[in-house]
Amino acid sequence: MVTLGLTVSSAARAPNVVELFAHGPHDGPGTFEIGDPNLKIERANSLEGTVRVNMSDLQLEGSLWGVSFDSYNPRTIDRGHLR
Repeated sequence: MVTLGLTVSSAARAPNVVELFAHGPHDGPGTFEIGDPNLKIERANSLEGTVRVNMSDLQLEGSLWGVSFDSYNPRTIDRGHLR
């Protein structure tokens, strides 16, 4: 018997107030944070396909998975400044 599976998912995250409006030192890592009020909602869309083969003397399972990110908001450190 062969079974096919398909999973589609989507996740989103809005930037928090610090990521949007920070402008000052951050005591923990010792950096100076600068927010960006133009950040957009981050979204990840993923797709997974699965094949399962079950026979009397053989069992196989395989999957392929992929994801795409839209409006990913990376945070980088530039000379002690967190952007």
